[in-house]
Formats: sequence, structure tokens, C-alpha cells
Amino acid sequence: MNRRHPLDDLTTAERALLDAFGFREADFRDLAARVIEVGYDPSVNWVREPIEAPSPDAFPGLPPRGTRVRDALDTAGAQAMAEGRLGVIVLNGGMATRFGGVVKGVVEALPGRSFLQLTARRILDLEERYGARIPVALMNSFATDEATRRHLDETGWLGLRRERVRTFVQGIMPRIRADGGLFRDPKGTASFYGPGHGDACERARASGILDWMAAQGVEMVLVYNVDNLGAGPLPGAVGRHLAFSSGLTAEVVEKHPGDSGGCPARVGGRVQILEGFRIPPGFDTSRVPVFNTNTLLVDLELLGRPYPLTWFHVLKRVEGGEVIQFERLVGELTAWIPAEYLLVPRLGPEGRFLPVKSPADLDALRPTYLEMFPRRGLRLADP
Repeated sequence: MNRRHPLDDLTTAERALLDAFGFREADFRDLAARVIEVGYDPSVNWVREPIEAPSPDAFPGLPPRGTRVRDALDTAGAQAMAEGRLGVIVLNGGMATRFGGVVKGVVEALPGRSFLQLTARRILDLEERYGARIPVALMNSFATDEATRRHLDETGWLGLRRERVRTFVQGIMPRIRADGGLFRDPKGTASFYGPGHGDACERARASGILDWMAAQGVEMVLVYNVDNLGAGPLPGAVGRHLAFSSGLTAEVVEKHPGDSGGCPARVGGRVQILEGFRIPPGFDTSRVPVFNTNTLLVDLELLGRPYPLTWFHVLKRVEGGEVIQFERLVGELTAWIPAEYLLVPRLGPEGRFLPVKSPADLDALRPTYLEMFPRRGLRLADP
């Protein structure tokens, strides 16, 4: 078993990169010390309290379009957006290892249109349709920040109004081996990563992004992944959040065969989102019929509070080697903020869960994107 701390094997230049992006050294030292002592132990992530499957009525959907209740929710949500009460945080920090390490947000999802441009297109259409005022913040990482800011300049800030767009950067950590030693890629370079989208809470607060939004009248923030073009502001969902939420609304979709990852489960009397690696052996996840989309609508005041989000030990295969990453996940907010769960369509005309994790996913979904945007009234023309 390795007994040398991985930080002791970094070069001066590698340490400088960590320091430039707000490296949490004390947290990392403690987390790595455990791995050095006992190796990778998946049980460190497991929930210790009893887990139960939620009742089916925990996942209501929106009423059908054209009904009186849906019209009222759509109207309330559209009015909130017109009043500038909704802000957006797009999670744009992923390393896109299955894309060969490219910056996914700037990849062409459709000819001449990147993921970020299509994300902005949805917001532009809402601004034109409802007179909405939606501040947008992009959470980049050390790996995506430079390319994203260059893309913003090249595309005229995606067509959005410059004063309504901000970027901020999540943290950074070095990958380690399962024995606790520093992981280096085949070229001998230390391998760094962004430590999970749970950084969105702390970094948005520390960077002043939440204060910037509050100054514009924002009261709630929609958080979602840049590679899920089904996500984005939806008037009915915003209206429902205003009417029924205690502070957080998490979107879920029906589970399909082969799905793996997070799902809502009842822990200690509260339904919260659990990633797959948090669920100990013995709990049958097939008893939960829905799947987490990582799209959350959260009251700004609650998002701005500090929460003791857990550092999870995540085993991955990167650049030909097995590594451990320490990550915090934004879905764990549901353990601290009372959450409502909204069942949304996964596919079809109103599908809201179309994630792209690999080039094969993108090839498969491009025809859906081409149909989806005009079908929803979203223009693909410039900008």
C-alpha cells in the first residue's frame, strides 16, 4: 500500500495550476489520507440509514396542455420570467472524457450550432415570446473555461444580451490511484478534474454570481447540464414550483431498462436523490420507477446557504488507468432542502431528458434535435 501523500509528488507547475483554481487542499489531504490507509472502499459512499422506495404519488406530472390548471401554471411561470424572477445556471464544467477530452459545450450538436448556442436559443425564444429577462451563468472548469469564453466572444455571447451572462469556475483536484498514489497519464502528466457539479452551490455563492442574480430580481434558479438539450426553462414547471414547492423542484423521468445512476429514495423520512454508488447492496432500485435528470429548480435564497455536501469516492477509468475522484453532487441538495419531484416526459414533443455522454449518443440524437427545435417553436436561425 502506498504511504506517500499524492500532493508530495506534484511539480511546482502542477501545484501552481491547482492554486490558480481554488484547490481545497485541506479537504483533499483528508480524503486522500483515507485511501492511502485503506485503499478504495465503495462502502464509504453508502447511505447508512434505511432506504425505502417512495410512493408512486411522490412523482406528479404537469397537467396536460390546454387544461385550465396547465394554462394557469404556464401563465404564472411566463409572468415570473417576464419579471426577471428566474435565473439559469448551466453546468458546463465536464471533462467529456468519452468525447476525447474536448469541451463539450462548444461541440456542434447540430450543423453550425454548439450545445451552448442551442441552450441559448431556448432562452432567446422565451425572451422573445414572453418578454422574459433571464440572467444566465455558466459554471465552467479549469478544462473548459478558456475555450468557453473564446466561444462566447466568437458567437457574440451566444446571441444573449451581454449584461445578462456571467461565467464562474468550479474547483479542481488531482486524480489518484486506488492505492492513494498520484495518478499520471501515459505522458507522465498529473491528471486533474473538476470535483463534481456540487461545486455549483459554493462557487456560485463565493464568485458573486448569486448576488448578481439577486440584484436583478432573481428569486429562483434553474440548474441543468449543458449536454441535455431537453432541459431549460419551462413556464409550466416554473409555475408549479411557485405554487407547490417548498424550495426545490427536481425533474425526474420514467426509468428505462439499462438505466443506471441516481434515483429518488426515501431516507430518514425524506425523499432525496441518491446516486447509484450511494445505494448499498440489498436495495432493489427497480422498485423506484423514475430516474434523476440532474435538472433542479431551487429558490435563490436556499441555494445561497452553505450545506455540508458529502465528498464521495468515485472509481473511474481514465486514460487507460483506474482512478479515484472525490466529488460532490448537486442532487444532494435534496437531503437538505425539502424537495418536490416533477415527472417530465423523457422523449417525444416535450421530452426533457436527452443527455449526450458520447459521440455515439450525439449521432443518435441529432435527428431528434432537428425535429425538436422547430416542433417546440424554437428557431434554429441566427443567432
